[in-house]
Amino acid sequence: MNGQRRVWAIACTLAMIVTVTALSIGARTPVPVAATAGILVEDMTLDAAGRLWLVGIDGAWRYDPAEERLEPMPIDGKTPYVRCIAAGANGEIWLGSDEDGAYRFDGRSFERCPDEADLRGSCVFDLAIGADGALWLGTDWGLTHVDNDACTSYGLEDGLPSRGVWAIALSPTGEPWLGTAEFGPYIGGAVVWRDGAWIRYGTEDGLPGNDVKEIAAMQDGTVWAATYYGLAHFDGASWTVEGQEGLSGVVVGALAVDREDAIWVATSSDVWCRPVGGTSWTLISAAPAWPTSIRAFAFEEDGTVWMAALGSSSTEPCIYVLPADETDD
Repeated sequence: MNGQRRVWAIACTLAMIVTVTALSIGARTPVPVAATAGILVEDMTLDAAGRLWLVGIDGAWRYDPAEERLEPMPIDGKTPYVRCIAAGANGEIWLGSDEDGAYRFDGRSFERCPDEADLRGSCVFDLAIGADGALWLGTDWGLTHVDNDACTSYGLEDGLPSRGVWAIALSPTGEPWLGTAEFGPYIGGAVVWRDGAWIRYGTEDGLPGNDVKEIAAMQDGTVWAATYYGLAHFDGASWTVEGQEGLSGVVVGALAVDREDAIWVATSSDVWCRPVGGTSWTLISAAPAWPTSIRAFAFEEDGTVWMAALGSSSTEPCIYVLPADETDD
């Protein structure tokens, strides 16, 4: 009997240790931003002044954390469905709309750019800005590269495997990685421009699926791809499917790299983080009161993390913030 009690005591102690460890790792509690209640956000970014830009089905907004003020940013007097957004080093803000192409905000007003005749496709699913200031746009036709207002487009006839480019990530050397759509006759997959040609990777190369919805490139050269059938990373030679419990086989809602080159992943229920060079994931959302269905991340230099969630009601905020002092390990 004493032996059984000792075993039970050891088991309870181990359980307490595991619980305390989980709480210490996941005790990061997000703070809701009340001013953002009732809006639907698909993407967001931070501008050079530290203001948060939000875009979604009802247009674009700008949130000033210092003043706790949210203001709508109408485009040509309209509020079009905006799918994606990116901030350039020169202060410009780029937006990709669902039907009207891309817009550039120069600090005063929006301008449609590139011209309708130069952009192949009207729906912009994603966009990325390179270190050289050049813009990449993924559309329902393919890919367009804008450099000093000169446009170059790539489609099926140029080697892309799909008309739909869901996601774009730029490697440290400036190579564009694309997440492409699998539907109808289009085979999809992850694609990279290298040595003057598009190289495609699919399930035959180790990806868990060919419909690549999100893609991210780390400074160490690792590339992550999220499909409907799970998450995988590419080390420069081969793909490895993520097998950790909680991330294996899941649909990823958001995938992003922070300022420290750590990879962040949001599933329908949880948020995970893996540092550069790490081999395991930390469950960030272990604490109570975490939002679900995170759609986008934005990272400040001091470690503050902004998250956009799919709110379940018109009174629920869609933006949450993890203060910097809570994200330091």
